[in-house]
Amino acid sequence: MSNEEKILQILETMQGDISDLKGGQARLEARQSKLEAGQTRLEADVSEMKSDIAFVKRTAVQMEQDHGNRLRALSEETGMIQEKLEKIDRKVSRHDLRLDSYEDKIELLNIK
Repeated sequence: MSNEEKILQILETMQGDISDLKGGQARLEARQSKLEAGQTRLEADVSEMKSDIAFVKRTAVQMEQDHGNRLRALSEETGMIQEKLEKIDRKVSRHDLRLDSYEDKIELLNIK
């Protein structure tokens, strides 16, 4: 085998290797494109999740404030109802005393 034939064989081998490298490079580039597309989708999803979390936080704060206001109003209303019941109880007690007094007077009248 002459030097020219050896060089030609080496060049053919190198050409095959270069072709394999180019094919591998193309596959790597395709995979990278898929990875980049996936990364873009993930970033969009994370952004959406952050928005959702912020909305949930705002809603939770509003609900807490609303419930706090309602509980205060309920507590105030309960206090007012309690005061009314105490007034009614005092009136009933006074009426009971009057009735007792009237019963005593009626008994006295019946005895005479």
